[in-house]
Amino acid sequence: MRASDLEQFFVAGLLHDIGKMILLRSAAEAFQATLDVAAQEQVLFLDAESVVTGINHAAIGAMLAEKWGFPPSLAEAVSLHHRPDQAKTHPMLAAAVHVADLMSRALEIGSGGDALIPALNPVAQRALALDAAKVKDIMAEVEQEYPDVEANLTGGASQRAAA
Repeated sequence: MRASDLEQFFVAGLLHDIGKMILLRSAAEAFQATLDVAAQEQVLFLDAESVVTGINHAAIGAMLAEKWGFPPSLAEAVSLHHRPDQAKTHPMLAAAVHVADLMSRALEIGSGGDALIPALNPVAQRALALDAAKVKDIMAEVEQEYPDVEANLTGGASQRAAA
């Protein structure tokens, strides 16, 4: 894989939920209402967003990526990280972001805005040639390396390691 491809995967991972930040900063009451609906109804944050606001963070993030002039493949990965089977421009990128999002939720790295872990999309699973053993191995590696990665990104000690 080329360095530019790795960079695109990294940036997509960083930006995939940027729409949540936009919602939080521009519509804090609606964001809180979304969290409340997700908790009370035990639904995905994504589904609660659509009910409360009529739009979801993935769509907002994709609009922002397009406005910023990011490549279409990056906007698509942000837009479709919950539905990677619909990706056309760069399906592997959308699949990778989808799987990383699910793994981070399963490992309780950050918060998805709800207590649920969505199902792994079978198209993403096939695209990345993942079986249960490979997923388990990747998750074990992420769990082991996460504190160091977090410390490098934040310039300090891992919050998770301290907890």
